[in-house]
Amino acid sequence: IGGLQAMACGLPIVYTPFGGHLDYCNDNIGYSLKEGNLFEVVHDVLYEGIRWYRPSVNELRRVLRDIYTQKNTLNKSINALEAIKKYTWTNSVKELITLF
Repeated sequence: IGGLQAMACGLPIVYTPFGGHLDYCNDNIGYSLKEGNLFEVVHDVLYEGIRWYRPSVNELRRVLRDIYTQKNTLNKSINALEAIKKYTWTNSVKELITLF
């Protein structure tokens, strides 16, 4: 949900290659972190047996620096604002109806 909120504000998003956000994230609206690894959560009973993605801190640092210094960020911001328009309640209901 945080990615959708950022898109609604016209912000490009930084995302990992693992998780539900891949339904709406792509390189036109954000920056994918490719370096990292999956690890199983063992410190919380609620998430027992679940795997999370741990991104590389060095890659995250590099991507954030690139976002701050590149003009390409503006294009991704505009693309994010356009992409978020399809995530309305009306469109969500229409999509849901097609599943039944």
